[in-house]
Amino acid sequence: MKRIWLCASAVIALAAAPGIVSADGWYGSAGTGYSIGGSVDIDAPVNPSGVGQSPYMIGKGAKGDGGWGGNIALGYGFENGFRIEAQLAKGNAGFKDSGVGSTVGNVGVWTAMVNGLYDFNRDGNINPFIGAGVGLARVDLLAGSFDSAN
Repeated sequence: MKRIWLCASAVIALAAAPGIVSADGWYGSAGTGYSIGGSVDIDAPVNPSGVGQSPYMIGKGAKGDGGWGGNIALGYGFENGFRIEAQLAKGNAGFKDSGVGSTVGNVGVWTAMVNGLYDFNRDGNINPFIGAGVGLARVDLLAGSFDSAN
């Protein structure tokens, strides 16, 4: 399960990276990114039983196919170097495994963030910044499996 979070985090990191801005007043930014590879490891019951249960549930590993993500943000930069922004991001990645009991699926992540940032060296050629944010994420995992022996 923790590897699915690593894949989801990679998508979020690429999609939700704030745009580089060093201006006073209102600004907007948009970005895109691509997550490469990764893996998915979801623990399955050792001996599944009952209606709808299958011994071919995800439990092996699955290799990530990578996927695209993007974000948009609207913010306001104050004269003292502080900025506040609201950001919406979406990321998507697939995964597969070619063995018996193969797993195929997709991970989709939506995030909504409110970020506070501080710009250093605003008049220089390089404008580093530091920031923190709070937000919500919705992670959708669509997974299935099939027995390639059939």
